[in-house]
Amino acid sequence: MKKLGSTDVKYVVVDLEQVKLMNSSGLGMLVSGLSLMRRLEKSFMLASIPPKVENLLQITHLNEVFKLFDTVEKAIESSK
Repeated sequence: MKKLGSTDVKYVVVDLEQVKLMNSSGLGMLVSGLSLMRRLEKSFMLASIPPKVENLLQITHLNEVFKLFDTVEKAIESSK
C-alpha cells in the first residue's frame, strides 16, 4: 500500500454508488478526507453520487466544496 504523501498518489476518488443514506458522521469523514488531501496538495473527488446523497451535499453546500463527477471514470479522466 502506498502512503498518501508519496509522489505517486495524485488523487483519491470516492465511489458513492452503493451509498443509500448518509448522516453527519459520513459527511464528516468525507470532509476529513478532503482536508487531508488538500494538505498533501492532492485531489479528492466524489463520483457516482446517488440522488439522496447529492441532495444532502446541496443542502449543506458541500457540493460547492467537493469535486463531483457522474462516474469514477470521468473523475479519473479529469485528473490526467
